[in-house]
Amino acid sequence: MSQSKTNQNFSVVSFVRQYGIWIGVVLLAILFAWFLSTSSRSGGSSDLSSFLIPAFDDHFYRDVQEGDMTIIEYSDFQCPACASHDRVLRSVLEEYDNVSLVYRHFPLESIHKYAVLSARASEAAAFQGKFWEMHSELFDNQSTWSSARDEESVTEIFVSYAQKIGLDIDQFREDLSSDMIAARVDRDAKAAGSLRLRGTPTFFVDGKEIANPSSEQEWRDLLGETL
Repeated sequence: MSQSKTNQNFSVVSFVRQYGIWIGVVLLAILFAWFLSTSSRSGGSSDLSSFLIPAFDDHFYRDVQEGDMTIIEYSDFQCPACASHDRVLRSVLEEYDNVSLVYRHFPLESIHKYAVLSARASEAAAFQGKFWEMHSELFDNQSTWSSARDEESVTEIFVSYAQKIGLDIDQFREDLSSDMIAARVDRDAKAAGSLRLRGTPTFFVDGKEIANPSSEQEWRDLLGETL
């Protein structure tokens, strides 16, 4: 064997001895990262699907019948676009008796200072069986309470809505600040976060996110294609 070949073999052996362990560590790290990524994707989709199944204590616009299409709406009572989309959708739903609507909270508190409090007001009303009545008051009068000067003022506006729809006011005030009501709103908000929703409103039709229809006719077209 020539001296040059001996030196080459020695260099290879030296390189392997010096860097082989580190190369192995890097390869193992890459394989481990790939495994975690694959596991999270496969497991994550299964976990996230649970957020798109209506729960027994969700707010249904009408009674659900077997085989109904389900629309889940993640919304914010202080969001102008949400108010507009909600009115359009509920108007269209009057034409369909086999489509159910589920309302869930996604209060964007960073840009809507009363988003969380308004969501709690709707839940306090729900505790007395009047969620949709308060829902309508909040959206129909959005520009009024959204411009309130402080939280005390907006609370009194919500109390006036509670009186209008026939709630027990003492109970409403108590529930509005209760941990139970706060947790109910937070549950929806956390689900929205887990789904990585980017804004409001966001709609899911039978578990699939859709581009927001911009008119009644677009909703009719969508429902007609899906049903």
